Amino acid sequence: KEKGSNWVNFMFSSRVRELILKWMHEERPSDSSLYLFPGNDLGHITTESIRIIFNQLCRTAGLSGQEFHPHALRHRYAHILLETGNSVEIVSKLLNHASTSTTQQFYLKESAVQINERANIPWMKSTTKKRKEPINIKHRC
Repeated sequence: KEKGSNWVNFMFSSRVRELILKWMHEERPSDSSLYLFPGNDLGHITTESIRIIFNQLCRTAGLSGQEFHPHALRHRYAHILLETGNSVEIVSKLLNHASTSTTQQFYLKESAVQINERANIPWMKSTTKKRKEPINIKHRC
């Protein structure tokens, strides 16, 4: 479940499925829990526990800063989907948003530089090295 009583359906790659099955049958602490990642007392692992583990992994990897938090993985996933050509509607459904406006509000925040790098604006693209002084172009109307 993600929010409230809403169930979320999603697909796994065959490799992820293989790793989950290995976890469930060989490594998971308790077979009697209904949860894939059980917490204490056969309940689910808490978001605070995930945050602590994530922060420990970041420290071990030498990563620090405000941009390193568990929810950043969801943001990165959304941006990868958008950058690889998926529509906002598709990304919205994959993120289980009720509306595409939610996706646009929280996941389409980009700087002008980022937008310019992706945009197809011929006069903004250059195959030559950038000049330090402005170019004066004379033309006839």
